Amino acid sequence: MKRITGIVVVVLVLALVAFGCSSTQKTTSKTQAPTSSTSTAPASTKASSTAKPTSQAPTSSATSTAHAPVSVSLLSTRSGSGAYALAYALADIVNKNHPWMKITVTDTFGGQDNLKQMVSKSPKERETTIFLQDDGAYFDALAGNPPFNAKLPTKAINHVYYPQTDTFAGVDKNIKTYKDMIGKKVALAQVGHGLAIVGEDILKSWGIIDQVKIVRMNLPDMAQALMSGSVDLALVQIVTGGENGDKWVLSSDFVQVTKPLYYISWTQEFAEKQPAVTGGHNRPSITIPAGTLANQPEPLGVMSVMLNYGAFPELNPEIAYEIAKITTEKAALFGDYHMLGRSVKHIPNVLKTGKPLGRDAFSPGALKYFDEKGIVIPK
Repeated sequence: MKRITGIVVVVLVLALVAFGCSSTQKTTSKTQAPTSSTSTAPASTKASSTAKPTSQAPTSSATSTAHAPVSVSLLSTRSGSGAYALAYALADIVNKNHPWMKITVTDTFGGQDNLKQMVSKSPKERETTIFLQDDGAYFDALAGNPPFNAKLPTKAINHVYYPQTDTFAGVDKNIKTYKDMIGKKVALAQVGHGLAIVGEDILKSWGIIDQVKIVRMNLPDMAQALMSGSVDLALVQIVTGGENGDKWVLSSDFVQVTKPLYYISWTQEFAEKQPAVTGGHNRPSITIPAGTLANQPEPLGVMSVMLNYGAFPELNPEIAYEIAKITTEKAALFGDYHMLGRSVKHIPNVLKTGKPLGRDAFSPGALKYFDEKGIVIPK
């Protein structure tokens, strides 16, 4: 009897041991299941960020420890222009190459609109907001000219590209001088656009702004309007392009014009009159040598126009420093986005001339970078 009882006890002990092992395995299995699911997620995230490098966050633990991520807002302009393309180019280049700064672009109506939006932003928002501003909007903002109700403390960070130049052109060979434009239909960009301001300034300097019929339209539509005859002239852009970004070429917006273009010259004489008739705009005149463009037998005087990345004084100086740095040291990358981008590498030459902006025009953070690199900007 004792022997049987002993056997029963042993069997019960073994059963309890077996039950305990089984319970432990089930508990372990339940604990390990989420680990398998979690480890799959980074692999998927990694694949996604490889496909879209612009949205990839910095992966270096050392970098993230050294500097917290910073999100910057960039107010751009209307679609269809080189400036618009290069605004997105800056964001893409920064987002792919910078360890802690990321840029988000917002489409706007151009320089004047950007400055108005900056007025409505809080000081905190201005710390991380930059914007495109043409020199016309810049000068108007500083002087408090219409459409601004007061003087604005706008600053520049760096130019967007090497000088763009502008003048009027048409397909009628009988329109040879600005006096021949009187009574004609002239295409200009929409009100507030930087190129609209430029065109208005030229017409004002010639004294004929009230003697032409202005037709407002988007830039991509101007070439077809010239071809169809719905306008007689349009403000055309002659930009620095070519393989090395150092040759004057007609802007890509007008490549659809297959008829010969006849240009109206804008000379230094009118450049000197400009501040008085435009309320302070001060753009220099540039002469393009004869034969540079098709059907251009004589030297051509054009208005030099600059566009810059702007900011208000509240901008974090570190952001200004980094924008100045990347637009200088990554300049070669901008040519992949628009032909105007090929000229970005020549911007230091513009800075040294002080035209149209001098040292006092730039954000302190940008000046710090230029000073470190020996780029001397005249006062």
